[in-house]
Amino acid sequence: MRILFITNQMPPLVDGVGDYTCNLAREFARHGHEVAVVCRTDARIRTDYEDIKVFPVVRRWDFAAARPIVRLIRTLGTEVVSLQYVPYGFQRKGLCFPLVYLCGCIRKTGCSLFTFFHEVYIGYHGHNLIKICVSYLMGIIASYIMKESTWGATSIKHYANVLQSLSGLVKCIPLMPIPSNIPENELSCQELVYLRQKIARTNEFIVAFLGKRDVFWCLKAIERLLAKGKKIRILAVGKTNVPFVPDLESFMYRTGVLPIEELGKYLSISDCIVLPEGKSGCSFKSGSLMAALKAGKAVVTNKGFMTDDSLVDKENICFINSDSVEDYESCLTYLMEDKHRKAYIGENARCLTHDINWPGVYEMYMKIVQN
Repeated sequence: MRILFITNQMPPLVDGVGDYTCNLAREFARHGHEVAVVCRTDARIRTDYEDIKVFPVVRRWDFAAARPIVRLIRTLGTEVVSLQYVPYGFQRKGLCFPLVYLCGCIRKTGCSLFTFFHEVYIGYHGHNLIKICVSYLMGIIASYIMKESTWGATSIKHYANVLQSLSGLVKCIPLMPIPSNIPENELSCQELVYLRQKIARTNEFIVAFLGKRDVFWCLKAIERLLAKGKKIRILAVGKTNVPFVPDLESFMYRTGVLPIEELGKYLSISDCIVLPEGKSGCSFKSGSLMAALKAGKAVVTNKGFMTDDSLVDKENICFINSDSVEDYESCLTYLMEDKHRKAYIGENARCLTHDINWPGVYEMYMKIVQN
């Protein structure tokens, strides 16, 4: 099959959807398909892959973007186009009307269109008229893209229900959890011990942060625990927004921006990984969550309307109120004092996500296309 993926960014630019697209495209290539990716123009994007072709030819995601993409489809003899859709990935305010036009142009070429919705829209139910209008328009855009698509899929039940409601479809929307974009750690036990000793002192409990999240209240909880004499080391992994706190910097180790291949080893030496989310809660649309669970660590996060029922507090994850210092303090104390339970939670997390991987996602794609 000749397949063309559409995404905004590609590695080495830091972008979850770009990493997802790259991994999935290469998985298709491993199974013998002719694979190409089209993305925005950026000199930093890698194009010298041996197994896939990357075309950074879109200057801006406006109505003119359809022209080079349609030209590529015809030149390559593309049979299936896979749009990796996320509103804010293609337009700063999430109002990517040109993508509706692009989808129509793709269908006119005779190609089938498979849209994977990484996000559908940002629901807003407050009193700000502008935000209400933006939310409504984002929903309209998603519904039109779904109607133009031969197949559509998403990662969580909430998005599937929203897509069905917006587009008026009766059929179910297939669900495909997002695998980890971070390669699993391949260091030996001896190498991991050496790395841990480089970062933390003996008996220090390593609390890791990954990605850009609001960790203010967790840091406040760590301050309290340090004042009580607890031995804690804070590990900021990769590109984070962990703020500079003078009283905590001596307990902090920041890796800085790393190649994605390097992230896994730092997750492996941590004792717990803190991944707070907003009101929506943690969900399987997050590659960071999947990476943390696959690392076999106790993940500290909050529950919400996007959270899957398979995630159970103190069984394979730790749920807290992400705005509560007391909740963080209690949870971290629990994990520090009960090492057996911490290991139990981590192992259950690893087992839960064992079958969520790139070969599995490829098989799901193919089943949908073939049926």
